[in-house]
Amino acid sequence: MDIPNSRGRNGFWEAYRACAEENRVRPDRSPFYVNWAKDFANFLPQKPLRDRSRKDVEAFLANLGKRRGIADWQVQQAQHALKILMRSSCLIMRLKDILAVPILKTAPFKRQ
Repeated sequence: MDIPNSRGRNGFWEAYRACAEENRVRPDRSPFYVNWAKDFANFLPQKPLRDRSRKDVEAFLANLGKRRGIADWQVQQAQHALKILMRSSCLIMRLKDILAVPILKTAPFKRQ
């Protein structure tokens, strides 16, 4: 994963949980979504989350489907969890606050 420290990692996963709930995941189920997203992050530990592709998601889900004891509904839940992880604009906005990094709406430029 590419989150620099423990505080940042915890904040990232808390932001993800909140985004999952904003995407109609019930609060009692959001911890499962966090676990699927963490499992995906650990699936390719050498590759930062920001660099993951659709193929990485597909490979993870295929691997998950082959695991003993994993039902089809769990693979579907994991797929939904990763959709939120990879496409959620609310996560980007929450990370801005966690990492104290300004997110610019337009590219900066210098006036001459």
